[in-house]
Amino acid sequence: MRKKVAVIGAGIAGTTTAYSLAKQGMEVTLIDSRRYPAMATSYANGGQLSASNSEVWNTPKNLINGIKWMFKKDAPLLFNPSPSLQKYKWILGFLMATFDGKHKSKTQETIELAKRARQIYFDIADHEGIDFDLLKEGILHFYDNKKELNAAEFLKLVKEKSKELGIDEKILSRQLNVGFSGGEKKKNEILQMKILDPNLIVLDETDSGLDIDALKTIADGVNSSRNKEKAFLVITHYQRLLDYIKPDHVHVLSDGKIIKSGNKELALELEKKGYKKIN
Repeated sequence: MRKKVAVIGAGIAGTTTAYSLAKQGMEVTLIDSRRYPAMATSYANGGQLSASNSEVWNTPKNLINGIKWMFKKDAPLLFNPSPSLQKYKWILGFLMATFDGKHKSKTQETIELAKRARQIYFDIADHEGIDFDLLKEGILHFYDNKKELNAAEFLKLVKEKSKELGIDEKILSRQLNVGFSGGEKKKNEILQMKILDPNLIVLDETDSGLDIDALKTIADGVNSSRNKEKAFLVITHYQRLLDYIKPDHVHVLSDGKIIKSGNKELALELEKKGYKKIN
């Protein structure tokens, strides 16, 4: 017996949800107060799917704006002040989420969800052969102040550097180093190096605990940053890192002192003979 499902609201979310459930073999009834689908919010948005406009609402800035909007006739958000226990619970939850410090990570998660949803819409249109005036173009953002512009430019820079290193953008939505594997932590360190772009970089055992793929990613990040204006001090116990990062000079340290110096051949000698046989 097929499951029966009722979807209330025939906007773009309701319609695509009903479509997906029907494809799974369910008997779906789509209910809307209007004569045609997508005649409310979806209609007002002009059918626009904007993954880049996915910032969560519960931010301190929007909280202040919300209070100001209550005194405007054309406010994008309306609030009914009549008492309601459910409403007060929602307000409490909204306030708690506003000040939990997770605004950026939640926004990034929402963006990833929006990008996935947008692709699903495209897939449905292709599968069903729906012909309509689809435009896959960008969005022109206007910023009120330099602070907001700098934040947007910084996020763009982070994404560009992540792409260069082959780092999945999803990692940007996670709390720093929380639940990261050893390789992810090392990649994140190289990402920070690429973004900060310092003139002196010290990499202390950056190859520790890395598999061969992560090691290559780290090496590619270092090699792509090398130039005459930068100096790298790479500290390692093993030759394998130097197979990918070719050193200009090699120094052997023991008890805090440099006991021997040479070129990259010295590293190969160390690999064969060990530290004890180095004169």
